Amino acid sequence: MKNVVSDLLLYVRLIARKWVFLLFAALDLAAFIAQLLYPGFRLPQLAFLLIILVGLFWAGYQVYRDIAAHLPSQPIKPFPYELLPLSFNIALRQEIPRIEVWLYAVNHQSKELVLQSLDVMGFRLSGSPSLDDISLSRKTRIPPRQSRQVLCRRHLIEAEVHAIERTQQRNPANATFLATTRALVGRKHVHYETPSLSVNGWVSGIPNSS
Repeated sequence: MKNVVSDLLLYVRLIARKWVFLLFAALDLAAFIAQLLYPGFRLPQLAFLLIILVGLFWAGYQVYRDIAAHLPSQPIKPFPYELLPLSFNIALRQEIPRIEVWLYAVNHQSKELVLQSLDVMGFRLSGSPSLDDISLSRKTRIPPRQSRQVLCRRHLIEAEVHAIERTQQRNPANATFLATTRALVGRKHVHYETPSLSVNGWVSGIPNSS
């Protein structure tokens, strides 16, 4: 309710600043003064009301037109799909160390979505260098208006393992990353790059982790 009153007061202030409203208000005032100075000059009370209402509605239309000019000419269409971060797992003490990043892929369309590629880029734990090219394990089909968990993963090289160990992460750990995808929606190819995402996960094999 407070926001409605605030918006209404703002709208009234914008109307009061319009020249057309000021003009009709001045005409109304001039007619009133003329009646006081010249007793023979008389206007019906309804005329005063009509003059100010014409100015009010005319100025209100001008304010509406000003606001409408800054609105997009067409409604913004939602992107065909989106990616939501779920979790990650980094295993440092396995025979082949690896990183896995789980995401939720949501298909907003009435057509099947085929994720042809998904690459996690700039995956960064606090204090560690970023990891790139963490890729979709397999092509994924998502039925219309449904969602699927998808997995991106790759092996870690020895230098990356040592760099993560030096950060002495504590579990659950937090990381940020970007993701780029290529997908097929019906017959249309779509490329999508997410803004920076944040995700919590687990790093196993770090000394003194809790």
